[in-house]
Amino acid sequence: MRGSTAGLTDSLKGRSHTHYALLSVLDTVFSALVVAPAVVGYWRSTWALTTFYLYPQYPLKSAVISLGIGIGGHLVFGISQHTLARQFHPDKHRILYYAASRLYTACYAFTCVNSWRAAWEFLDRYTEGESTTVLATTFVSVIVLAAMRGLRNVSAAPFSIAMDYVHGYFEVPTMFKTTSSDKTSLYILDCLFSVFVIGTLVVFVWRGAWILLDLFIYPQDFKWSSWISLILGYTIVAMAFSMQPAMRWLCDRCVGVTRVIVADAFLLFSVIGTINVWRGIWNLLDIYFLPDHPEISCWITHCVSLRSKQKEPRQHTVQTTVIMYSVYVLFALVVTTTTQLVYPEEDPVTSRQNKDDRKPFYAPGMCPENQLYYPGDQVKDWVCDCAPSFVYYPPKDKCYHVYKQGPCNPNEYLILKKSDIIPKCVQNPCANDTMVLFNGKCQKLHTANGCPPLHLGGGTLEVNATSLQLECVPSNAAELSIIVVPNANCAPGSKRSATVAMGAQDAGPVVSVEFEVFGQVQGVYFTKYCRDMSEQLEIGGWIKNSKKGTIVGKMQGNRQNIEQMIVWLSKTGSPGSKIDHCELTNWENLARPEFRGFSIRF
Repeated sequence: MRGSTAGLTDSLKGRSHTHYALLSVLDTVFSALVVAPAVVGYWRSTWALTTFYLYPQYPLKSAVISLGIGIGGHLVFGISQHTLARQFHPDKHRILYYAASRLYTACYAFTCVNSWRAAWEFLDRYTEGESTTVLATTFVSVIVLAAMRGLRNVSAAPFSIAMDYVHGYFEVPTMFKTTSSDKTSLYILDCLFSVFVIGTLVVFVWRGAWILLDLFIYPQDFKWSSWISLILGYTIVAMAFSMQPAMRWLCDRCVGVTRVIVADAFLLFSVIGTINVWRGIWNLLDIYFLPDHPEISCWITHCVSLRSKQKEPRQHTVQTTVIMYSVYVLFALVVTTTTQLVYPEEDPVTSRQNKDDRKPFYAPGMCPENQLYYPGDQVKDWVCDCAPSFVYYPPKDKCYHVYKQGPCNPNEYLILKKSDIIPKCVQNPCANDTMVLFNGKCQKLHTANGCPPLHLGGGTLEVNATSLQLECVPSNAAELSIIVVPNANCAPGSKRSATVAMGAQDAGPVVSVEFEVFGQVQGVYFTKYCRDMSEQLEIGGWIKNSKKGTIVGKMQGNRQNIEQMIVWLSKTGSPGSKIDHCELTNWENLARPEFRGFSIRF
């Protein structure tokens, strides 16, 4: 019936009740505001880094490997626990014990995170995310855990904290408390039951509660939802700690089933607060701590949190407690401040002069294949668009060379007629990808065939980079020198021109379209960033992870905003994502939107 704290009062009991009460309050505050964020930070960073580096393009394979790490790690640590306890003890060699115990903690924590991650990923992939289904499975999991007297396993920091003591440091508890020295086969079965059955039920409870919070606490505003979770969680945790004396008194006077029900009800109350605290800290780290650099954010959090987890709180004094808490507050202030810094803009005159002098350039790290980086019509605006002689083909969301097969069928090539804006695939009369029909004859591109001599105004057969038509171009002409980027209108065949054309052809009050994004898009907060972007653009709809590793969804809104969102889905994405392409289907014009707000489905 007692929520454990960081253990400061164990070694700092004063001579007076007032002194001890003050230390108890400080102990609780330290547990809630220092230890709990460190634990959550470690789990978040380890979970995300595993997603980043462990077969990110194959989510199912990644989850299977995490499952292997979780099960294998628990078996190895369990079977070797007595050997480790004999070999490493501070009475034998203090430095060796300290090094081995810290390494053990890091490896065991990594094992635990992977076992949870595997179960969570499988549940996301193979179970429904509707509120009624989630509520039912969560309720059943709670009942089963309570029936097996295993409900305490759902508790976590800040209400429940495990301490680092020499005695039992390498001990691995299981459901039926068998030991590896009794009988190895029984211990393995006990370990598998604890991981597969108890562990999965605990994940069911946590995942179910987490999803329900996502669905019902300000689902239209991710930031507000996270802040409310944090405040609600700490409020419930504070209430649970303050209720402990009364609950002890009540349980002392209850017997049998009544006592179990009272204890489990109190435990569930504290778990609601615990899950809210975790969700709040986890999401706020995603939102505020280097959101544009998630890998760096996770590595910093991982190192800081792991170092905090490896401290031995029982050896703290009041002075070290104050120092650690001050460092934690300072770190939080630095993180918050740096995310809100506003840098002064450059002198507008200098920027405008620089803009006028800018030239398109090849930027393979910034722009997709066959695209250049062009100066836009704003002071600091740059945009990726098709290189000269290339046109944007919307169905594939790529740029292709005109008069080449590109995305077309065999014996076809891509052309852009003078009267069109969107390129089309047509039959190639020459039936050869290097040959084109010019002046009634099949000629080879990039040669002088079919062109008059240079001194008579001829040259080589090329594609005019401005008109995108076949012409004899002087061989010494620089291809970029004939590019004209107008201020108001986009060049024929450009991506911007095609996007505007699609908007003009299918104009309507409200546009609806379904999308599927391919690439490394799961496990990188893609759905959350997409929801935030959609809310900024006042787009309604939904998004979710699919079972085949893609992102699917539907969006409705003003066509201009939908087109901006399509660019985001096709090229930008969330930090850490790697988009291959985005497929759009079921375009519709609607009289009014069907969705109010943009939600994440599970």
